[in-house]
Amino acid sequence: MTCLYSVGRISALLFSLLVVTNCAGNYAQLDSERHAEIIQSDKAYIDTVGETAGTVELSLEQAMERAVQYNLDARVSALEVLSRQDNITLERLKAFPNVSLSAAAQGRSNKGASSSQSVLTGTQSLEPSISTEQYRRTVDLSTNWNMIDIALAALQTDTAKDEVAIARERHNKIVQNIKRDVYSVYWQAYTAQKARKNSNRLVAEVEQKLSAINTAHAQKLLSGAQAAERRRMLEDSLLGLKTTVEDLSLAEQELKSLLAYSPGTQLVLTTKPREYLPQAQALLKKDPKGLELTALENRPEMRETIAQRNITLRDTQMEIARTFPGVELFYAFNQDSNKFLQDNRWQSFSASIIQSVTALITAPGRYKA
Repeated sequence: MTCLYSVGRISALLFSLLVVTNCAGNYAQLDSERHAEIIQSDKAYIDTVGETAGTVELSLEQAMERAVQYNLDARVSALEVLSRQDNITLERLKAFPNVSLSAAAQGRSNKGASSSQSVLTGTQSLEPSISTEQYRRTVDLSTNWNMIDIALAALQTDTAKDEVAIARERHNKIVQNIKRDVYSVYWQAYTAQKARKNSNRLVAEVEQKLSAINTAHAQKLLSGAQAAERRRMLEDSLLGLKTTVEDLSLAEQELKSLLAYSPGTQLVLTTKPREYLPQAQALLKKDPKGLELTALENRPEMRETIAQRNITLRDTQMEIARTFPGVELFYAFNQDSNKFLQDNRWQSFSASIIQSVTALITAPGRYKA
């Protein structure tokens, strides 16, 4: 009964751990109250990041750095790289032998007595007796090591390294796209800031000319046709000018969005286009063929393709390795509280070769696949 009580306590403890684990998971169903709380929390964080009072002076390098730092896609891809790196360690651990420890409390409702029957006479040759206690405790510590698992673990570790490389290249691609967008929008916003005064002045001049045409037409200085023609030309110019000014203003808002600044933040862009003129001139002097080769070597999509190819080839090697017979080593230390045993502690070991007939039969098909 004592053993049964212990088993009950262990079961209750395991059930409690399961309940605590489920509570700690903090799952959120879509469109639930918890889902709404997460959205509100994320929004509050984004609003806090974008809060910047007054005017901010910003160079092109600072803009690129901030855009990468606060871009959510870049942060997720960076976490993906870290997660993949942890997988390398997990795959390496698979090469180590599997060690298991078990402890059990066993009992039965009766003493489990047994007797023997004579093969010659068919009568009972031994009075009922027991060789195992009704309640007992056992402890087993065992380890087994499959040689094929070592080879597979080595291949899977290399695959995990390639997956890290793939995740890193995808992160690099995201960073490249962010910097490209910032580079383009930065110069548009810079142009908007430089052209804002002139644009406003030109808009005011065109509006004054339109007013003068209307006045001249009212005073009979211009005919209706002449006034309409001049008015149409100025209105077309004014429309094009306002469209340009609006597009440039949108570029500045887009830059704030990329940099996680609030719309009310005043940006002063400090980098001058002439600072990048020497780099552009040096680039134009290089051999286009060499630039093409450099682009292909460094393009993240191309590098990812190479890593994917390595993974595919390694998958073929693993399928071949699984076809070979496996050598398995086993060792165990056992302890039993049964008082009827002469030796309560003993060791057991074995070495075996296992060949899967199914693996041999399906090898050609798996290799082709």
